[in-house]
Order: sequence, then structure tokens, then C-alpha cells
Amino acid sequence: MKLYTFGYQGVSVVEFDRLLSSLGGVVADVRKMPWSKDESWTKHRLINYFGRRYVHVPEFGNVNYKTGGPVVLVNPIVGVERVSRWLTTMPVVLLCGCWQWSTCHRRDAAELVAEKLGCEVVHLTRQDVPKVPPDQMSLLE
Repeated sequence: MKLYTFGYQGVSVVEFDRLLSSLGGVVADVRKMPWSKDESWTKHRLINYFGRRYVHVPEFGNVNYKTGGPVVLVNPIVGVERVSRWLTTMPVVLLCGCWQWSTCHRRDAAELVAEKLGCEVVHLTRQDVPKVPPDQMSLLE
């Protein structure tokens, strides 16, 4: 059983979908407030795009995301329980906007789930995303 993490900065939703589909999993958005300057990464756009493959897990959001203070998860116990339920039946990708997993709160959330379930954590990067040729991007959206 593997738990994945991914930071979407610099990647299109279409490209991320190709990665998610190759894993056969569900995306668990761990942003406290799932909005973005890039509207394609906002909660309702992600719900429209991914449907049942998208879930928002605000319990794994970082209380200090605006201040840059230390990582404090909203409700880690509930977050672990929710993600653990999905992870027993399918791969889960913890999603945030930060591209650097080592300094992102998704790392902390993943470590808590791994501690409970003994699962392996794989931090995916932009290099793991199957590239879509620019002339085919509009065909997939």
C-alpha cells in the first residue's frame, strides 16, 4: 500500500489527471482553503473535473499556511482516519500547491498516515507527470 503526495505548482490539471489515472487513485486535497490564483486548481473546478476522484480533506490543512509559521494541522486525527479509509481500497494522492514536498505540510500529513498504517510514502514531483504535447492540451480539457 502506497500513499502519494504531489504539489501541483507548474503542472496543469490535465497533466495531473494523467498521473492520477495511471495510479488508479483518488486525489485528497489537503489545502485548508482550496483556492488558487490558477482557477483550474480551485475546489469547485477540481470537483467538476475529477468528480468522485476528488475529495477535500480540510482536517489536513495547515492552520499557519498564510503566516509561514510552523506546520499545525487543523485536525490530524480525523484527517488520518479519513485518508486511511480510502487508502485501504485505492491509492491516495495528497495534493497541495507547494511544489517542494520537504517543506510542505502534506509531508507531515503523509507521515501521520504512514505511522498509523505502515504504508510507504512516495513524494511525486513534476518529473513524474506524463507530459502532454502542447498541441493536444486543448483536446483533453
